[in-house]
Amino acid sequence: MQKHIYILFFLLCLSLPATAKTIKTVEGTYTFYAPSTMSMQQAEQEAIRRAQINALASAFGRIIVENTTSIQTEQDELFYQEGNSHVKGEWIETIGEPKIERGFYENGFYVTCTIKGKAREIVSAKTDIDIKVLCNHPDADFEHTEFKSGDRLYVSIKAAENGYITIYLYDKKADIVSCLLPYPWDNNSVNAIKRDKKYVLFSKSLNELPAKAVEYVMNCTDDMEVNTLYVLFSRKEFSKPTLNVTGNKRTIGNLSYTQFQRWLTKCQSENETLQIIKKNINISTE
Repeated sequence: MQKHIYILFFLLCLSLPATAKTIKTVEGTYTFYAPSTMSMQQAEQEAIRRAQINALASAFGRIIVENTTSIQTEQDELFYQEGNSHVKGEWIETIGEPKIERGFYENGFYVTCTIKGKAREIVSAKTDIDIKVLCNHPDADFEHTEFKSGDRLYVSIKAAENGYITIYLYDKKADIVSCLLPYPWDNNSVNAIKRDKKYVLFSKSLNELPAKAVEYVMNCTDDMEVNTLYVLFSRKEFSKPTLNVTGNKRTIGNLSYTQFQRWLTKCQSENETLQIIKKNINISTE
């Protein structure tokens, strides 16, 4: 009996490190030279995103997908080869605050970001998902992330597999993350969607979810603000975080960014099918 206990304990010890090794600490740096049309806040967000990509690429490598195209001309047949690079890891959690340095050069300004965090290697194929941010027109086919204060927000989503979704909006200035989906009066933690079916969210006229839709209006107080939309998709059902709700059940639940990131990290560590798609939305007063 004691021998069997030792064997069982040994097998458990073998299995635990395999899971623990999938998450590791990574670090990356990127200098982003901003075009004249971009604000400092937008440039910082882009520098952070690219620094994360560099950190993931250094730790886990890249996948190069090559496409070859032939074009027939009168003289000869020409071949063009294009390469698309995809990192083989996903960002789990940022450790501390990203280090941001700003500077100017002859034609504009640049932002250098150094970031450290926890990440996990992607070892299985992710579900193919098409997500578009729509401005004012829920039936539009093209994405539009440039908003003016007072514009309405819609999101279209279509996934290749059955799954569950939820959507949160991060307002950096207020340091608040609001739960946009499920809707305030929906008691579900997430919403189920069917594969290969297009859903338009936050539209009363096109709503196909069980709960009555809420339409959201984007606002800002500064000349330009950047909000981040978090769309979470998983093939497995998952629980929601504890939200602060004041007033009646029609009030949108929210939590601080720190609380949101803590919950997000927990969900990612427990659910390997969870996918997080982030969309930056630029809001201006003019």
